[in-house]
Amino acid sequence: MTSEYLEKRYGKTKAKARNQRIFWIAVGSILVITFFVWSISINFLAPANISASVKNFTVSSAQQTQVTVSISNPTERNGLCAIKVLNESFAVVGYKEVAINASLGKAANLDFGVNTVKLGVSASVDHCWLK
Repeated sequence: MTSEYLEKRYGKTKAKARNQRIFWIAVGSILVITFFVWSISINFLAPANISASVKNFTVSSAQQTQVTVSISNPTERNGLCAIKVLNESFAVVGYKEVAINASLGKAANLDFGVNTVKLGVSASVDHCWLK
């Protein structure tokens, strides 16, 4: 059996193989370009969000911790931030959701009292989100 016989019988010619190769290269290229456009739109065109960090905290007693939070709100929209207080074994002993008003502007420092069930040793901002 010759290769010409097999090509004629199964329809696998060099031109057909080349056309299939071009087709799959085009499909792969389109998928790669689509992925890059999607990733750029997610990373650079996503809307800004509220962010916060703990500036300092003071453990008043086993029942309360005073927390000063630095808030950055580039959108100047209303939002919420969750503040948590941890004990020495990293268990959450206090948690508070704080409303952030748009009238505060783009940056503000706020003081909060977080009630705790045990003595806390650290405070952190869990996360922030827009209303």
